[in-house]
Amino acid sequence: MTSFFYRIQDQFFWLFFVLLLLATGSIGWFSFKKTEEAVISNAMNRMKDDMEEILQKSDVFHDQAKSAMVFALENRVFKEYFSLPETMKGHQLDAKGSLVLTDRQVQLRNELNQWTHSLQKRFPIVETCIIDRSGQEHTRITRGVVAANEELSSNESSAVFFKSSFELTAGKVHVSQPYMSPDVAEWVFAYTSPVILDDGSTPAFYHFEIPIALFQNFLTDASIVSTSGHTNSAADPLADRLFILTIDGLVIVDTNQKIDFKRNKSKDTEQKEAQELKDYLPHIRSISNDRSFLALMEKARTGIRGTGRFDLGSTQYFVSFKPMSQFDWSMVRIQSYGHLLQGDTSLAHIRDIILVLALIILALGFIAVRVVAGRITRPLELLSTAMHDLEENRFRDDIPVASQDELGRIIRVFNTMSREIHRNQMFLLKERNKLTTIIHSTREGIVVSDQDNIVVLVNPAAEHLLHKTWKQIQTEGFFNLVDDPGYVEAMIEENKSSIPETIIYKDRVLHFYASSFFASSGEKVGSVALIRDVTQEKKLEEELRRISFTDKLTGLYNRRWLEEFMSKELSRASRYHLDLSLLFFDVDHFKKFNDTHGHDKGDLVLEKVGEAARSGFRQTDYACRYGGEEFCIILTNTAASEATLVAEHFRQQIERMEIESMKVTISIGIASYPDAHIKSPTELLKCADIALYSSKKSGRNRSTHWNSIAPDDLP
Repeated sequence: MTSFFYRIQDQFFWLFFVLLLLATGSIGWFSFKKTEEAVISNAMNRMKDDMEEILQKSDVFHDQAKSAMVFALENRVFKEYFSLPETMKGHQLDAKGSLVLTDRQVQLRNELNQWTHSLQKRFPIVETCIIDRSGQEHTRITRGVVAANEELSSNESSAVFFKSSFELTAGKVHVSQPYMSPDVAEWVFAYTSPVILDDGSTPAFYHFEIPIALFQNFLTDASIVSTSGHTNSAADPLADRLFILTIDGLVIVDTNQKIDFKRNKSKDTEQKEAQELKDYLPHIRSISNDRSFLALMEKARTGIRGTGRFDLGSTQYFVSFKPMSQFDWSMVRIQSYGHLLQGDTSLAHIRDIILVLALIILALGFIAVRVVAGRITRPLELLSTAMHDLEENRFRDDIPVASQDELGRIIRVFNTMSREIHRNQMFLLKERNKLTTIIHSTREGIVVSDQDNIVVLVNPAAEHLLHKTWKQIQTEGFFNLVDDPGYVEAMIEENKSSIPETIIYKDRVLHFYASSFFASSGEKVGSVALIRDVTQEKKLEEELRRISFTDKLTGLYNRRWLEEFMSKELSRASRYHLDLSLLFFDVDHFKKFNDTHGHDKGDLVLEKVGEAARSGFRQTDYACRYGGEEFCIILTNTAASEATLVAEHFRQQIERMEIESMKVTISIGIASYPDAHIKSPTELLKCADIALYSSKKSGRNRSTHWNSIAPDDLP
């Protein structure tokens, strides 16, 4: 019996009803979305205003610290201490390396310490010190404790803020990146400002440290996330969250979790000279690994301001980010859709009104459409049944034609079409049998699928090459022929070339090609995969290629390989702004080895030098024999200074070699890109050759960089 939903009457009804439903729904949805966008825009502006307030409070934190520094330096004792003749002569150390001060120096330093004590009581400063131009500490007070003379460091010139502090003018304060204070034993901000005497000289600078934990508490206490009365739900930590993001993607302040900045001895390792901030801070991925979220955070890390949104499951989140004035940090605020619109009840009211109106319109339309679609076309049932039989590949006698109207003409056309389809089907069946015989006899693997990607044909060659049975191939599916569905699917979708690709599958090298074929109407008919075993051909090809690029005597790459590789490597260095260096060297007095010891010994020397070149460099460096006794080393990602050190180390290595009582030395020429401003591999080789000539001219057994050659000595 014909299904209710396939009757023509019902088709008309459902067609018009669906159109009415789509029209009503589209208008309602469009109206609601426009209202929603306006409400969200207003809420996002509130979010940005709140963040601007927090950013201002962050600036206040650092401005207060800077003001404290400038205020402290107004004390006259700083100038008096460093204006003393004994201070201006430079610090004096006893035999134990402790700072030696005169009575007057001690008196003034005590006054400075008292002043610092009072400063530490008024401001949240955990450590202060005074450092002169030599890097000597003159005093240090850590958490109220004054360091003894023997505890004062004389190596503060290595501090990250040392050089910058002396470049400041009067009243200016330098704020350094956070670092682990060895005396305070926690991560701190360091503030420095110069001590400037009346003559304009800067003999020292004043330094104090404030813990990052204080900055964290300051922003967390002032955060809009807490003051606005909202709290993060344990079930959804992203519902309302504010954090500060570093340029390295680390979260340094987070309203959802408190970070411990105290020194953790378990993070001390022998490999690290100093602890790193990343060992203490969570990465942005700890908040969410969602790609859209991480893409927004990538924009925030670049120091721009902006907004965005992303989805996690069924929840939509809104993000606003702004750069901070200090360092390369950015402030980020996240709120869920429900949290962002909390309190905006007008949006829900508008949505309810739109929904009620839509339901009323749909109810009236339902009745009207049902009345219009009440006529049933009975004469089409017979034709419908015949078409169904044809679809099921059941051919029947012609349908009797009793009328001459439009329906009669349709039935006559259908009868003719049915007979033609039957004849074509029988012809195609015969042709298919012929084609199957050919396919099963070929040595090339062939797998064919239909338009639904169901495997319909597998020849014996394909079973042999894939090590799978016909049944296994059909069960796994067409896209899983070589156990990589994505690869086969991508090849079929691209369908750009008839050239097979070379793959390695189950210890065989195969030429694999897959493509879909289409009818003249453009409709997909099916797909075919062609597979040919080229394992032996590839082995022979690789062996020939290896022989053509390898020097027989030394086993190194030869000049032909060098010219081809240098062109690619120089192009890569230019495109990605990388360093590239070339060592060009030859064996000193090599002709004497041949003349004195014979050509066999000369070849032995070249072999040993080749072995040293092959094993004496990184895996990313390449050694080759240029010709005769000349060799080249390609140093990738290596600047001029590093290349000079590497060359000298290798020269010394060869110098220490002894080959059957024969001493061997080499002369090396070095050229580097982009220092040499070359544009082709030939120019780079020429520069290295000029440097090699300079090494020989200077007495051999030495290395010379092209940049170090005086212009007058260049050819």
